[in-house]
Amino acid sequence: MPRVMLVDDNALVRRLLREQLTARGALEVVGEAGDAAAAIELAAVIQPDLIVLDLSMPGTDGFSALTDLRAAAPGAAVVVMSGYAADEMADRVQAAGAAGYLEKGLRLDFSDALLEVLAAQRLTVTAHDRTPGAVPRR
Repeated sequence: MPRVMLVDDNALVRRLLREQLTARGALEVVGEAGDAAAAIELAAVIQPDLIVLDLSMPGTDGFSALTDLRAAAPGAAVVVMSGYAADEMADRVQAAGAAGYLEKGLRLDFSDALLEVLAAQRLTVTAHDRTPGAVPRR
């Protein structure tokens, strides 16, 4: 079972993600952090398979956090989650080394989306992907 670490400054968002990800039993949440510094330290210790990173956290540049997390846990896939539309950010975060991009606020099963990223079947999940007849972006 893939081991996931959640990084978001909002404790409620982390709790909701944790509940959704663990409900199906396909992913195990092994750590959480509310800021980049704590996340980097924790990732170096627990070496998760997957890190879900909020791009916009107070006091940090999400792109720097992405780079530092990849260095701290080189075996982890980092999926960036943000309120910015995928059209604006997906290519930028993937160029910076993210394994995938999820738009915050989507009504989707994050478990499925993260498993697809781990299996390298999808890199970006957008609101468009959840409309009937939409073609997932790779």
